[in-house]
Amino acid sequence: MLRFACLLLLVASTAGATPQLKFTDSSGDGGCVLQKSGQGITSTCDLTACGTSNCALKQQVAALHIVNVAQAMDITHLHDLVTTLGNRLSALEGDHTAAATASDAADAAFAKADARLQDAINEVEKLQGPQGTQGEQGDQGETGDAGKNGATGATGATGATGATGATGKKGEKGADGAVATNAPTAAPTAAPTAAPTFRYDLKGKNKWCNNHKSYASPGGTSNNANVYECVVACHNSGNCGWVGWRSDRYCEFWTSGSCGGDGSTAHDQPNHDIYRVY
Repeated sequence: MLRFACLLLLVASTAGATPQLKFTDSSGDGGCVLQKSGQGITSTCDLTACGTSNCALKQQVAALHIVNVAQAMDITHLHDLVTTLGNRLSALEGDHTAAATASDAADAAFAKADARLQDAINEVEKLQGPQGTQGEQGDQGETGDAGKNGATGATGATGATGATGATGKKGEKGADGAVATNAPTAAPTAAPTAAPTFRYDLKGKNKWCNNHKSYASPGGTSNNANVYECVVACHNSGNCGWVGWRSDRYCEFWTSGSCGGDGSTAHDQPNHDIYRVY
């Protein structure tokens, strides 16, 4: 039986020296050496015969060689992978730099545009618009000074002036010699127009009656002066009991049975009001 002694020589005295693995057979006269240096394997032993000892050694050396070759391939693949990752990282850094540059340019352009817009706004002269007169809260509106609920209320129109009377004829000479002249007839005065005798109440602010309404004459009108004008039209129609007033001066006219009769079926509707006319 051959006996082998294993001696591992690590040369570290010189930087970059190749490590060596040496097997020495000390059972024979001259002995034999199996040595691995880097990727190379040399042997002075006869490995053709498969004795009890050297057969196992041969199998171990073959397995070691296979592992060494596999490791060499893995190192090559790892090197290629590191190179690829480095290239991708460089490309990403380039893309990031380009994106940052584009973002800075966009920010600068936005700042310039914003400054120009602000300058244009500062140059616009702000003028006060005209004050409305017939809106809901205007001078002649529903709650205005001259409106129906204002301080002075609505004022009736002045009656027509009658025609001038005919001049009387010259009278006869009297006994005392004075000339008598008939006095002119005074012009008749028109009777004042009587204010309408009816009543109306606001039954719902921001309300409407789409769920329960029946149209009355005149149905619907636009561009009304105020809600009072619509109420008068409802009273004069003969079959109207409700007025729906919209903030754009549009009115709808409904029969007295609409809105549940008492406004109980009205629904919420911004900028809409409902009035009961009696």
